Amino acid sequence: MCSLCFGSALICWTCNPCPLVFSNTSSLVHAANCSSANTICVSNTVYSLTQTAQITKGCVTTCYPASQTFFGQGAFVDCCSTDYCNSSIRNQLSLPTYLLFIITFGFIFYYNQQLYI
Repeated sequence: MCSLCFGSALICWTCNPCPLVFSNTSSLVHAANCSSANTICVSNTVYSLTQTAQITKGCVTTCYPASQTFFGQGAFVDCCSTDYCNSSIRNQLSLPTYLLFIITFGFIFYYNQQLYI
């Protein structure tokens, strides 16, 4: 009867830092019963040119989804509100992918310029 009196807490994955490949069996990852004030699960992912992704997950009171990228660098905030919903990580193009695109585009541009000389 008492279980009808109280709502159940949101359960989010928490880790700081998180493994790059998410696994709920990792020693870095824990399931947390969020407090009644923390009604949102969050996953923050930051990509930089010099490092691999930095990922953190947890329970928060407020969350504003965000997505900013620039040539392999970026920051993402993903928000959700169901149990265990913050398990996935955001896929992002890596710096080598951007470089390959730029080099290929540069080669095509250079080659086309040579045809008209």
